[in-house]
Parts: sequence; C-alpha cells; structure tokens
Amino acid sequence: MKVVDKNNNPLVIPADELQGRAHLVEYRSGRRLNWEGNAPNNFKPWIYTRHSNDYIMVPSFDTFLSDSYVDTQTGEQEVIFYLYATDVSNGIDIAAGFNVPGVGDFNNSESGTATRNGPRGETGSSFRNPQRKYIKSIEKVNYSDQKNIDVIAESMVFENNFSWMSRFSDSGPYKGHQNGEVWSRVVKFKPKNSENFKKWSIDYDIKKNHDANRGIVLWPPIEEGFFCIVGPDFPCSVIHRPNKGNNGSQAHVNFWYNPDKGTFEVNGHFYLEDSSYVYRLAPFVKANRTRNETPTMYLYKFIIPENNTEQLQWQDLLNKAKVKVTDMFGNSGEFNLSFDKENFDIPAVS
Repeated sequence: MKVVDKNNNPLVIPADELQGRAHLVEYRSGRRLNWEGNAPNNFKPWIYTRHSNDYIMVPSFDTFLSDSYVDTQTGEQEVIFYLYATDVSNGIDIAAGFNVPGVGDFNNSESGTATRNGPRGETGSSFRNPQRKYIKSIEKVNYSDQKNIDVIAESMVFENNFSWMSRFSDSGPYKGHQNGEVWSRVVKFKPKNSENFKKWSIDYDIKKNHDANRGIVLWPPIEEGFFCIVGPDFPCSVIHRPNKGNNGSQAHVNFWYNPDKGTFEVNGHFYLEDSSYVYRLAPFVKANRTRNETPTMYLYKFIIPENNTEQLQWQDLLNKAKVKVTDMFGNSGEFNLSFDKENFDIPAVS
C-alpha cells in the first residue's frame, strides 16, 4: 500500500500503526474477515492473522512479524497477513482495507466505501478502487498414507571397480581379480502432488561391523571376519543376494544409508562362498553427500561375477527407517522404509 498526504507525497507510517490499521475484507460485501477468531461468524471457515508458524495453514499465533517493509524510493509499505481456512472451502475473493484515524475505513472491495477521501472525511468523494484476490483452500493430506508418497528411483550409476580373490577348497589355488563393480542409486521420496517437503527427517538404527560379523574366516596367513564399514556415517542395512543381474550370474551386496555427517565409506573385506570356492572381497567406495531437499536414501551395490554364493561368517543387516515429513501447508505424516531381500534395490514404503 502507499499512503500519501494532501499533496500526494508519500507518508511512512510506523510499522506497529500500519499493522494495526490494515485489514482484509470480503470483496463483494466489503465486510471485514474474521481476525484471529474474534468474529467467528464472518465468512467461515476463513481467518486471518499477522502470526506465522512457518506454514500456509492454521497458525498458532505465537510468532509475530517484525517491522513492515518500506520501499524508500516509492514510499510503498508492505504488511503481511496469513489467511487460512479451518475447513475445505471453494474459495473466497478478498480485498485489502485501511483505517485512517478520525476519518474511517477505505478498501478495495467491489463497491468501495462511503468514506470521503478529504480531510477528516468531511469533503471529497467516496473511495472506490476495486481490486480482488481469489483464495482457495485445499484438502488436508495425510502422508502416513503411502498413496500420497511418490518413490523416485534414479538410474544406477557406476562408481568404481574393486579387487577380490577366489580360493579353491581350503588350501588353494588362489586367484586375484580386479573386476568387482560398485554401483550407486539415489532413491527419493516426494509428496504425490507437489515438488518437495518443507521439513523431513530419516531415522534408523545405524549398523556397524560387529552387527554383521558372525565369526572368523581362515585365509592363511590371515584370520578375519566382516570388516568394511567406515564412518562417520553408517548404513541402515547391508543385504546379500545371490544369482542377480546378467542372467543370474552375479552376487550382489547392497549397503543402504542416509547421510547425516556427509561422508560414507566402505573399505575393508568380507567373504562369500559357494560349494567349491571361498571369495574374499575387498570393497571400496567413498562418497560425500549433502542433505537433499527431499527425503533421500542412497544405495551402494558391490558386485562380483559369481553365482550361487552364500555369506561366510556374516549376516544380513535387515532394518527399517522411519521417515517424518511436513509439507509447506503443514500437512505431515510418517512412514517406514523396509530394506530386505524382497525390497532389495528399491525400499518398500509402509
């Protein structure tokens, strides 16, 4: 709004006074809307306020906006109102109004006001400058219902090769290989009908080497177990599947994680076996990830070209992650992500 004196020069109104004099009206009638619940029968279910709880929804009236904005070049001033509906509504046409002390109300409703625009409202003409804004409320969304969540699984990306060894029987012979492969995938969880969530968190029980390890493997002259998980970020789940990819000729081991500290590293060794061979894998990958705009899980997959494999002295770390989300309208919910042999490359949402 722009307030001018009789010579059409801009007047800068103190912020607290400006906020106390500005108001919203219904466009057709010019009547004021319900201000913070003080006029509950005015144009239900709409209420407006100067307070915000960070969402375009029912505010708690606990956070008050500070000074209004003033454009020093034009003299235009800005005051922000938050308009919300306590129920679903087809919408409402609104206009702005301003009360001049000792004169009366002016607004941009369809018919304007009878208040004259001269000194003390005694002279001049009545004010009419119709301008409106259509506002519509939307139905509440429950993100605990999985039908309101989109799962976006991006394509697999090759990261690097790693070395592994094979040993026939207990005593050899041994053979070295350099064709182990590391692939990664990003899986995002978005609201069905909008781009991103405003707030989100993913919580799970972190998994470390001792959780997976179940004993020692003799690999002369070494005796060792499962040892390859390096912090500071730790995975949610580690899962082995035989007979995957390339017509079932590969062994896959998946590491799932969400970055908290920003760095995830796999560097060490673990063992697989089949009816004839023992395989010592020396997986390596290191990733630096920043927090995404939307809930995100990262898959790192380690592959060797052998089938019918089983884990040797370590176990799957099957786990669930709890995701909590809130969108820009304040709709919220929580859901679980399941990582297991049935939901191996894309987690299940429940």
